[in-house]
Amino acid sequence: MRIKFMPLFLLCFFLAGSFQVNAKSLDVDGLKSNIAKRVSTMIGENYPTDYIQITKQIPVEIPINDSVQNFYAIRADLQPINEDQKPGKLTFLVDQNGRTSFAGAKDLITGESVAKDALMELSKIELPQNFGNELISGKGDHQITLVSDPFCPFCRKAYDFFTSSSLNGKINTLKIVHMPLDMHPGAKLLCNAVHEASQDSKIKISERELTDFIYEIAPIRSKTDRIKLMEKMLNEFPALADAWGTPENAMYFIQGKYSDKKNKDIELATKEYGITGTPAVFIDGVLVQGFNLAKIKDLMGMSNVAQK
Repeated sequence: MRIKFMPLFLLCFFLAGSFQVNAKSLDVDGLKSNIAKRVSTMIGENYPTDYIQITKQIPVEIPINDSVQNFYAIRADLQPINEDQKPGKLTFLVDQNGRTSFAGAKDLITGESVAKDALMELSKIELPQNFGNELISGKGDHQITLVSDPFCPFCRKAYDFFTSSSLNGKINTLKIVHMPLDMHPGAKLLCNAVHEASQDSKIKISERELTDFIYEIAPIRSKTDRIKLMEKMLNEFPALADAWGTPENAMYFIQGKYSDKKNKDIELATKEYGITGTPAVFIDGVLVQGFNLAKIKDLMGMSNVAQK
């Protein structure tokens, strides 16, 4: 669980207290009051409850001894009260009084969180429909969005996995957000070229074909060798040469058009979702940082499926 609010690095911040069994609902006002008191202590000034919004609450029943105790998985959004603070998000398990949090509570037999499903639901991010470019549309259940740099070796592994035949029937949509890192200037050139070509109705090349190419081409990281990348791309797709001219002209055309152009998807990924490296992937709204194949397969319900 990520906490992005100043020095709030401890989630078990509530004072010890007892929970009530059979309470009908969460004491939201009490919870907000307790959060505000703890935040006020941490930042050394009064933090009003009006700046706290309980955006999600999911009931969780946990068997304890011979009875079932009622808890709530909570997501709380905290707004800053001055300019040097940033918005915060908290996710945790709490008793119905809103007094005691239970971070890391696990079933000793399985080793899993007692509120795994609820906390997973809380962590889901509702992505805008126009976030990323669609590469695959299938009949599966999973919505995948890959944030990736085509010259990053782990990104290439992720791309190969999500476009592999082993996922036939698993994916509903696969989208990609091209996020070339500064250390890969050639990747930035190719990503912008893919975007430009996909926006030109006169160029009859699918974005999937273009994207496959930039994930297969041998990376060139030197700024001075970028023209070689463009030459290879134009040789592979003559329609691009017809539209853009020589490799040198094409390179300067793409660089000139996109040098000062902000990429809204990249801004959203970095500023809103906290993505600073690649790859990162959203599986049905759940963010996985890095190519964590075990976690990805678990989220897709395919832990025992081998990649082909």
